[in-house]
Amino acid sequence: MKARVRTAAIIVVLGLAVLGVVLSGIFPVNTGDAVSDRLVNAVVPRACLAVGLGVLAVVCYKKMFAFPRVTKSALMFFLPCLLIPVANFPFSALISGAAAVNRLDLLWLFIIKCLLIGFVEEILFRGIVIDFIEETLKAKKHRVLLTVLISAAVFGLFHIINLLDGAAPAAVLLQAGYSFLIGCMLGAVYLKTRNIWGCILLHALFDIGGLMISDIGAGNPQDTLFWVLTAVCGVIVTVHVTYAVLTAVKQNVN
Repeated sequence: MKARVRTAAIIVVLGLAVLGVVLSGIFPVNTGDAVSDRLVNAVVPRACLAVGLGVLAVVCYKKMFAFPRVTKSALMFFLPCLLIPVANFPFSALISGAAAVNRLDLLWLFIIKCLLIGFVEEILFRGIVIDFIEETLKAKKHRVLLTVLISAAVFGLFHIINLLDGAAPAAVLLQAGYSFLIGCMLGAVYLKTRNIWGCILLHALFDIGGLMISDIGAGNPQDTLFWVLTAVCGVIVTVHVTYAVLTAVKQNVN
């Protein structure tokens, strides 16, 4: 009886979350402030999804929200990964004046949006999807590598949905490509640390840096120094993550 009640409660909560997303699309906020309205209309549906997925995770994936003891090895693996979101901040463009943040009054709302994106997508793709893939591949020798690659591929393909918003195909394919790479890093972080909060932090910081100018600013955030820093940090983290994953694969095989 308790199991049925729990299942019914989950269905109701998820149903209400989906209903909230649908209604927010049908009745968007329109106050006349285009920047504010765009942020609010991005926050509301994600807040609905966050509640729904949060309840689902608490009920069905209790360990996901736990704060595991931070070991030295987990911390040493996590810290280099911070290079990726840090490199995504437009520091040089802001310093040179090529870009500017001109809606500091909406910074708090922008940060909430990015936190919600991180929360929703990490619960779904690093928590639920990885749990399913791990369970499915538990008998495979290379399950760590396969779990990282498959979950990252699902994450990358998910971003193709942006075509429905009218985004240019080339831009969407580029986004899907780097989302796959980011997904590999985040998947490895989750498997190594078993801490979803670290993944949420990395994801949110990456989006804060990457969306800051387009959401609450103006100008070109991606100058030459930005790309150089991105490339250098990308190589460092790729080597770092690849070594860790291959080491885990070798341990599983042995």
